Amino acid sequence: MKYYYRQNIARYEEMKRLGRQAWAETIYGGSDYADFSSRAFLDDVVPRLWLEPTTPTALELGCGVGPGALYLSQRGFRVHGVDLIADAITEARRIAVDRDLDIRYDVMDVTRIPHEGPVYDLVVDSYCLQSIVLDEDREAVFTAVRARLDDSGYYLISSAMYATHRHDE
Repeated sequence: MKYYYRQNIARYEEMKRLGRQAWAETIYGGSDYADFSSRAFLDDVVPRLWLEPTTPTALELGCGVGPGALYLSQRGFRVHGVDLIADAITEARRIAVDRDLDIRYDVMDVTRIPHEGPVYDLVVDSYCLQSIVLDEDREAVFTAVRARLDDSGYYLISSAMYATHRHDE
């Protein structure tokens, strides 16, 4: 079992124990499902992207229960979300159906994304890569992104940074 599996399994067990639906509620005291950790970043960056197709495509790495994928789908993207935790993908699928959104979700380790398959206009990594710490694992992610990202596409990465409101003193 890879080092990052145990950490993520423990996080979802904690989320279930607390009766929470999304990480922003569990970790950062977010108020609802739309209040997710990379929301402000996506609000700022996505409208400024130069995307060619009428309906752009997006792949979200480490999508969890899907708030980022929902966000993109609600803005006209055809979205494919992947996460290594089966329970998270099951919940993401349920939430998408409840909101009448057509989002494809798959259980997948981001270090093992096949290099063949559809290419995307946008690849979004919201706090996933920061858990992939070994050089060979990060290279596997970057190689997969290069293989699956359109030549004119964008790769957006959100990563943890210190914010006083997220930490106890």
